[in-house]
Amino acid sequence: MKIKRFVFLTATAAALTFALVGCGRNDDEEFPYDDIVIYDALYRASNHETPPTEMSPSSEAITIGDEWPIDAMLALPAGASASTPVPAVVIVAGSGSHDMDGNVNNILAVRPYQDIANFLQENGIGSIRHNRRFYQHPEAAAAANMTVYDEVMADALKALDVLLADPRVDNDRIYLLGHSMGGYLAPRIHALADQAFAGLIIMAGTPRSMGTLLIEQISNDIEFHRANTGPEDPLYELMLAQLAALEPMFEEFIALYAALADMPAEEAMETPIELMGGMSAYYLRDKLLNPFDEAVAGMDVDMFVMQPERDFQVRADTDFVLLQEILGGRDNVQFKLYPDLNHMFMPSTATNFTEHGQEIMTLTGHMSEEVLGDIANWIFNR
Repeated sequence: MKIKRFVFLTATAAALTFALVGCGRNDDEEFPYDDIVIYDALYRASNHETPPTEMSPSSEAITIGDEWPIDAMLALPAGASASTPVPAVVIVAGSGSHDMDGNVNNILAVRPYQDIANFLQENGIGSIRHNRRFYQHPEAAAAANMTVYDEVMADALKALDVLLADPRVDNDRIYLLGHSMGGYLAPRIHALADQAFAGLIIMAGTPRSMGTLLIEQISNDIEFHRANTGPEDPLYELMLAQLAALEPMFEEFIALYAALADMPAEEAMETPIELMGGMSAYYLRDKLLNPFDEAVAGMDVDMFVMQPERDFQVRADTDFVLLQEILGGRDNVQFKLYPDLNHMFMPSTATNFTEHGQEIMTLTGHMSEEVLGDIANWIFNR
């Protein structure tokens, strides 16, 4: 998979690159929207060369799955053994087609899931993380009846099986850590697990469906650019051309999404979503018919809900509030808001969605140590 160019609407690029353009396209395929004028300076500026993942002596490169085998990393702390098994975490990534570290061909300079795995490993907790299926097997995304189970959930359950089969892991202390869409899916994955997780860690998660978020995010980005780009800007004509190509697709998507819940399954399989690179509407229909609040209803499991305050992709004033409304009456659910951090749980100065998107594309450094420490402490306090 290779993303050759980014659209000028920079926040949309940051938020949707992994979710839309990067989903199921291989190196030889052209960007699907040739009528959109492209401004690729952001790509050139953010195509960082980062070193390969460092493998410590107690990290093991493994493969999970048979039909769609994918690369994974099992990281266990020093001293883990059958006589002294350790707690461990299945890391479930956010939306899109990316590698086990949360990167795509070094487009970003950060590796958030590697940060989590390394910190946990250094502090006595094991983990397993893996490439997203559509990153390693883009052809898998072409199926008309593909759902988020095929994209994410099935492989998360396979990763759980790896931990359950390892005598160095305490089977009663295996946790699911879901970031962004991984947090949204955490209850559904937990419900399908043959052996329940000891707890769910939801990082920048949302109870709202992907289509609702996309409509909000793209609307905000279009509004920002129209309000803040004028004829005196050298990229003004470029922005107008970009919008002229994007807005019809966006309006079509809004109408389709409004009708999706009542659309028969076969029709949804036969309906491509142009905004999402031709992906079948059946994918979004599955999410609509399996909402977060229903998945978590009646579920008795410890949870830690973590939300960055300056996250404009999954919002503290909307998504975090909704999660508190859905889960707040439970004694075994803990909430924490992190000031001045963005969607990657890294320092931020963003004040809106567009600034947040631009920031994500140029981030350097590592995930907040406070956040990582809170994850470890929460696990050890179970």
